[in-house]
Amino acid sequence: MSNAAKGLFKVVLGIIIILIPIYLFVGNVWGLWSATWALIKGGVALLVLLIGLIFVLIGFSDLK
Repeated sequence: MSNAAKGLFKVVLGIIIILIPIYLFVGNVWGLWSATWALIKGGVALLVLLIGLIFVLIGFSDLK
């Protein structure tokens, strides 16, 4: 795989990973409204969002 393809793969993977927590924020997947569950779900979603952002930034830097 060439460097451009690896960078593009990282960008696409990062965007997919970013879309997962956005879906969790917008859609109420499990129908639970407990404050504890909301805190855990929000923390995990933010962590996944940041990991996706890191993948996107690494992918863009590899494309240069």
